[in-house]
Amino acid sequence: MDYRTRKPTPAATRPARRARLGSGLSPAATRGLVVLAVIAVLAGLAYGVKVAVDAKRPKGTDDEQIRRMLYEGEQAAERRDAAGVSRYMSNDYDDGTFRAAQIRYQIGQWFRDNSSVDVEIPSETIETEIDPGGQTARVQFRMTVGRRGVNGNSGAEMEVVLRLKKDPVYYFGVFPGREWRVVSAGGWQAILD
Repeated sequence: MDYRTRKPTPAATRPARRARLGSGLSPAATRGLVVLAVIAVLAGLAYGVKVAVDAKRPKGTDDEQIRRMLYEGEQAAERRDAAGVSRYMSNDYDDGTFRAAQIRYQIGQWFRDNSSVDVEIPSETIETEIDPGGQTARVQFRMTVGRRGVNGNSGAEMEVVLRLKKDPVYYFGVFPGREWRVVSAGGWQAILD
C-alpha cells in the first residue's frame, strides 16, 4: 500500500522481503553452519596465537641470535634502559663479584648516575664460540663506553668476555622456548671507574 495515496502498491514495485540466515535450511543444516563458523573462528584464533608466539621467538642461527642480543643490549644501554639491558641477564648470573640481583641493581644505579651513555661494539670484534651441544657459548668483543654523569665525563675501551647459556623462557606465560642469556661477564668493570 502506498501510504501517500492510500492505494495498493503493485507487486512488482514492492520491496522484497529479506530472508533470514538459514531460512529454507533444515535445522540440522543450520546447526552445521553454526558449528562450521565456530570452528573457523577458533582456527583463526589459534593461527593468530601461533603467529604472535613465533614473532617473539629468536630467529636465525645461534651466532645471529647472540649478535642480535648484543645489538639490542647496546641500543638499550644508549637509551639508559636498565630493564632492556637486564633482560639479557640470566637469573643464574654470577661473575664472582655480583650475582643476578646485584648486577641488575648496579646497572640501574649506573644509568641513574649517568645522564648520557654512548656504547659502541664494533661487529668485526665479536668472536663467538658455541659449544657443540648449542646450549652454552663464550663471546668476546671490544666495547667503547662514553658517559656523562654526576662524576663528570669519561670514556673507556675494554675487552669484554661473556659466558652465555640458553635459558628457558615462556612466551605469553604459557608457550616454552629458549633464549640466550648472560651467566657471567668479565672486562666490563672499567666502566665503574
